[in-house]
Amino acid sequence: MKGVEVPIIPVNLDGVWGSIFSFERGRFLWKVPRRIPYPVTVSFGTPMPPTSTAIQVRSAVQELHAEAFQRRKRA
Repeated sequence: MKGVEVPIIPVNLDGVWGSIFSFERGRFLWKVPRRIPYPVTVSFGTPMPPTSTAIQVRSAVQELHAEAFQRRKRA
């Protein structure tokens, strides 16, 4: 983000592990999904100033992850 004056949007992808886009079972893209449709949650946080530190951005993404984890349906 150095030299770029745009807001940083924190984004979290929850539930991707085990999908065809993960490296689960040592394979990427070349596996059969466990179910169709495969549930993935994409969460967007509040825009942050471009001067935010990596620690601040990571913290915002971790908060999104915790919220998404709490919303998961218990199987």
